[in-house]
Amino acid sequence: MKKKSSVIFFFCLLVTLLISGCSGKQKPLRILVDIEGAYTTYPDLNQNASCGDFLADNVKLLGGPEDIEIEVIPAEGAERDVALTRVRTEVMAGGGPDVFIVSSATAPNPEKMQAELKSLFLMPEKTKELGLFYPLDEYIENAQYMEWDKLTPAVMAAGRSEKYGQVLLPLVYDFNTAFFLKDDISYTPTAAGNWEDVLNDETGILKSVMPCGQFTSSSDMLGVLADYTKNELLFTEEELYQRIDESVEMLHQDEASTDLPKHYLTTYSAGWDKSDNIESTDFGIVFASELEECQEQKKQLPIKAIPTYSDDGGAVATVRAFAAINGNTKRPDDAFLVLDYLLSKEGQSTSLIYHRLSDTGVPTYEGLMTEENPVVLSNGVKWSMSDENYEAFCQARDCITHVKFLGTIEMELDRLWSNFEKAKRLGEDVDLKEMVHEAYSRMAIEIGE
Repeated sequence: MKKKSSVIFFFCLLVTLLISGCSGKQKPLRILVDIEGAYTTYPDLNQNASCGDFLADNVKLLGGPEDIEIEVIPAEGAERDVALTRVRTEVMAGGGPDVFIVSSATAPNPEKMQAELKSLFLMPEKTKELGLFYPLDEYIENAQYMEWDKLTPAVMAAGRSEKYGQVLLPLVYDFNTAFFLKDDISYTPTAAGNWEDVLNDETGILKSVMPCGQFTSSSDMLGVLADYTKNELLFTEEELYQRIDESVEMLHQDEASTDLPKHYLTTYSAGWDKSDNIESTDFGIVFASELEECQEQKKQLPIKAIPTYSDDGGAVATVRAFAAINGNTKRPDDAFLVLDYLLSKEGQSTSLIYHRLSDTGVPTYEGLMTEENPVVLSNGVKWSMSDENYEAFCQARDCITHVKFLGTIEMELDRLWSNFEKAKRLGEDVDLKEMVHEAYSRMAIEIGE
């Protein structure tokens, strides 16, 4: 009997030691990379995994952890929905990846014939106030590689939570602009400009920079959209009605104008001149001969960039990709090293992640995209602005007074703007007030959920 009891005792002891040994073993550092978007014409070309592996290799070269595990989300379809739900469930249960590197992914909605958000975080500005992300202020103060004072202040401030401090690190951002040939206009953009200036503009220059729905910038004219600590919208239904009506009217006036200086609308992103694929872009329909000449001579024409002004004054920028650390991580030091490199000058110049994001915005490190410090585009080509055009970019960038993350509220506003603009262009009889009321009601519910 004693022998049997001893066997049982030692068996239990062995099990206990095995369990304690397993529980003490460090789990791999999980990095979730989801920057390709929820929908692509060529799903097989989804490069999240290669971008993540490249990042992991660079972190290891810096003396970082060797046990990095890259996690990717399927590009589209039901598999993507299942994966997003799984990761969200893990996070809410106290687990999940240690590092998030994500973009605002959209996918076609067959029923609505428009895009819908298919991102891990559907409302980043609200999520950052929930305590799900690891506070970064102390780490940033002791960063080895990122230079915080050289990252665009207004953009980085958008990642701050009122309660937890800096929790999100924007990777790229863009803002709606109209490009004019420099010699065609004398107007200089200013952070003091506002929507009233646009309405009272007699030159047509400011009116030509109306929000352009295809770039999901149709909410820019409203300025600050919501207070995510109080879960309330900061614009009224009537204000929304007026802005939609005014901006669509301006768009049609601009298209019919014959005396306005030549220009084209775009959002600022790395490689904005698109000189390598000019024939396949919309930009060629504006002043094609000049752009073709630019392409042939391998040089950029001097431009003047005028941003969209908002009700709150100045211009609004949009963050479409960001990085963060999971508040559940057990390895914050290793996780921050990943972000430290990613936000560094070298990381933003050479990382494959920024190559893939170059079509969605410009890097946050100021001084890149110059002839001295070019960036690499998604096609692998090194690109920079001329000194003159970089100065024009800085003038427009310095007008940014508010920065938002692309989320469900922005998508609702974009659908509203696009639906009304399309109906008006086709001569359809629609009730804008009813459309605004329905959209506003949905947004009020979404922000409160």
